[in-house]
Parts: sequence; C-alpha cells; structure tokens
Amino acid sequence: MNIPETPVDATYNWWGSERPAYISGKIWDGRDNDSLVEVEFQPYRVSNVSLINGKAVNQENPSTISQNL
Repeated sequence: MNIPETPVDATYNWWGSERPAYISGKIWDGRDNDSLVEVEFQPYRVSNVSLINGKAVNQENPSTISQNL
C-alpha cells in the first residue's frame, strides 16, 4: 500500500487544549502507525473564541458572522 507523503492539514483548529502533547494524543496518525499518513496540527487555535453564540465568526473580520451553526 502506498501512503501519501503529504500530511493531512489539520492546522488552525481548536483541539480543546493549548498543550501540544494533549493534542497529539488525540490524533491517531503516521506517528502512531506506519500504515497511516501523518497529520499536521500546528499551528492550532489556542481558544474557541471563533464561536460566538453558536455562530462562526470570520477571523479576518470578527464583526462579520460567516455562517450559522
């Protein structure tokens, strides 16, 4: 089986913690199993402030609500 060399891009997500070891522990990827592709999660969000009252906020223009969740 050929495993892609390009990692999965999971950057700029909120993982429930600011600790890289905690985040890495939540991801099962090529670092854990050679038959899987690696997942890149850094840089990551250090909080979930992008969600305000159940609505996603446009990070480039915080006054703009981009989508209802």
